[in-house]
Amino acid sequence: PCGEEILHEQVIEILPADQAVFLDPPSDETLTCAEYDVFVFDDLDYTNSMAGDCEIMGTESPTLSENLDGYCGGTITAEWEFEDDCGRTITHEQVITVLPADKAEFTTLPANETVSCDNLPPPAEPLSYTNNELVPCLISGEIEPVIEDDTDECGGEIINTWEFEDECGRLTFHQQTITVEPAEEASFIDPPDGITITCAEYLDYTADDLEYTNNQTSPCEIAGDVEPEESGNVDECGGVAIFTWEFEDECGRIIIHEQEVTVTPAPEAVFLNVPIDLTLSCSDYDGDLPELDYENGETGDCSIEGSVDAIESGSVNSCGGVITYTWTFTDDCNRTISESQMVTFLPAADPEFNDLPDDETIDCEDDVPDPDDLEYDNGESDNCEISGDVTATVTITDNLYEYYWSFTNPCTGTIIEHTQILTKLIPVEWDTDEFEITLCEGDEFDLSTIGLIDLNNTNPTITYHDDDPPNAGNEIDPIITMGDDE
Repeated sequence: PCGEEILHEQVIEILPADQAVFLDPPSDETLTCAEYDVFVFDDLDYTNSMAGDCEIMGTESPTLSENLDGYCGGTITAEWEFEDDCGRTITHEQVITVLPADKAEFTTLPANETVSCDNLPPPAEPLSYTNNELVPCLISGEIEPVIEDDTDECGGEIINTWEFEDECGRLTFHQQTITVEPAEEASFIDPPDGITITCAEYLDYTADDLEYTNNQTSPCEIAGDVEPEESGNVDECGGVAIFTWEFEDECGRIIIHEQEVTVTPAPEAVFLNVPIDLTLSCSDYDGDLPELDYENGETGDCSIEGSVDAIESGSVNSCGGVITYTWTFTDDCNRTISESQMVTFLPAADPEFNDLPDDETIDCEDDVPDPDDLEYDNGESDNCEISGDVTATVTITDNLYEYYWSFTNPCTGTIIEHTQILTKLIPVEWDTDEFEITLCEGDEFDLSTIGLIDLNNTNPTITYHDDDPPNAGNEIDPIITMGDDE
């Protein structure tokens, strides 16, 4: 049939040119910090080794992905990527590992040392550190020390520590130990020597505080003062007091000084107002023991004072006697003082008879009484009393009775005596001759002229009376006058 078309279609499929590849792609590397500093990533060529329209070739620069931490290194990834017109992609990745820069070190390292307390070094200074590289790999600077000062006058240690940690966490460390010897031990200044003083001086004696020093300055100085401690035994008999100054420093070192103070005994006591020897009457003796005071004139612990009773020896009676009073005192130091007084007592007074009987006339019709014992005393008492009674010696002569009492004082030989005369009246026996008298009125006559003779010679007392019986009421004068009525 006419007009009909016939169609033939041939499809020719043209395959893509070969895919390109990178030429000499670099492998991974590990670089030092310094090597990385000069390292350069190159562009990377690619080709499919074909010609004409089928050729695919060119150059790609890398895309860098950094994972770096300064001089501490890290990784850098370089990626080359090419996509051809066919949408085909080729890639290459190179990992560069960068090592950290060398660790810094201190440039100088101070050594350990031992020093005396008074020769301490100055405070530690900063230390410089470096790793001797160039920027950006350079790690350098200086670090202040940490100073631990554990020293005093007893020495100790100063530890200086320098520590630097870099950004990589690496530690640079140095430590210096300075051993400080203890300061010199202190000694006392002008320590006192031993002395000897009196008891009275000891009462006022005060041991001063004692200063000590090691003659150094802070922090090595050991200086101050210390009070003394007293020991020993001192009383009125003297003794020894020991004053001790002791100081222990912070290092446990002890210094000691002792002063020995020898105290002499207090003066010996003496008796006060020692009485002199006396002569007293017998009645002055009372038997009391007199006290006597003693003292040594000191005060406080040095005083020796008091009183003692006398010790009596001897005896006193009515004849007197001698008493010796002795006072003796022995102090605590075994020193003895003694005084005595001799008192002579005179014999007691001589006695006298009491109630001395008078002479008596005994009527002729009465009996003559017997004599009583006659008491005597001297009016004193106790040892001085002389008293008693004596019996009369009777002597009768005719009508006379003589009573005689006597006592001889045995102490003095003095004799006291008394005599009483008793007259026994004898009846009157008148001569019987009668007489007569003639008187004129008015004449006077003396009756006493009349001779009266008592034949018994009794010497009677003659009185005249004008009435019987005679009595005092009718007694008249012996001279009479005759009245006109007589």
